[in-house]
Amino acid sequence: MKYIRLLAFMMITCLNVTAQDKIVESSGKYQNDAESNNLKGKVQSVTYYDYGVNNTTGALYTNWTSKLVYNYNQAGNIAEWYIYKTTGQLDYHSVNCYNSKGRIVQSAAENGKARNISSYKYNHNNKRNLVETLYREGRISHRIIYNKLGKRDTTYSYTRGEKLNFKTVYRYDKKGNCIKETRYKSNGNLELTHNYVYDAQNNKIADHSYDSTGTKTGKITYIYDKKRNLTFELDSNIRIIGGLPRKKEGKDTYSRTFKYEMFDEQGNWLMKSYMMDDKPIHVTKRKITYY
Repeated sequence: MKYIRLLAFMMITCLNVTAQDKIVESSGKYQNDAESNNLKGKVQSVTYYDYGVNNTTGALYTNWTSKLVYNYNQAGNIAEWYIYKTTGQLDYHSVNCYNSKGRIVQSAAENGKARNISSYKYNHNNKRNLVETLYREGRISHRIIYNKLGKRDTTYSYTRGEKLNFKTVYRYDKKGNCIKETRYKSNGNLELTHNYVYDAQNNKIADHSYDSTGTKTGKITYIYDKKRNLTFELDSNIRIIGGLPRKKEGKDTYSRTFKYEMFDEQGNWLMKSYMMDDKPIHVTKRKITYY
């Protein structure tokens, strides 16, 4: 459950802060949520089940440890999603609403008795660039300025007191891939930089990080299979988040290996194993339905 909650939190962050920007172009158009998650076909829903593995026998335990469901609209964007407890009871529910242009305008999340609503407003600045403003609990949380191609140009993040917390500036290659991300403190001083490298299929294959002095602080390397599924991740700065398994490869260097088994007719994986020394130690299965 800890892992799935972390995964859900990262998804919330992605949806709320970068709802309109998909980083990579696909077939000459910007990706929707389904495409950005490497889902093929006209997906209606995806249900994820996590299972533990018996260390002695290598067999999967019968009962799942976490369940997460995403429902997609006809445009391929996430309309709602759910997290379930191991008892089968609903633990978390979030609904996204979109306008006629396909832009998200509201995200409402419920966790027990708590209900959080995020709203989005859009206008254009004096340079005719689209500006997206995100409000949480009635306060400004983020303001995103997009370039002429509809990509994030600058993101401003604010504190609960609506004071500037930090600013992030993005730069892209000719294919629309984000190749540089620079973050500045509220006083305008440089805080950190990420430089990204992509392969011919627009898969991100490297993330180089630097501090404010330009000193390299880490590198993450990614390897994919022919279906664009991530199969290997090597982190030289221990920035891999959460409880997923990782293998120590050297001083301050860890890796994760993923193995995919069972695919549906659309080419989407139905079982993903987290491997350690060629043995699965955690398995995710998913059920996919289509329009």
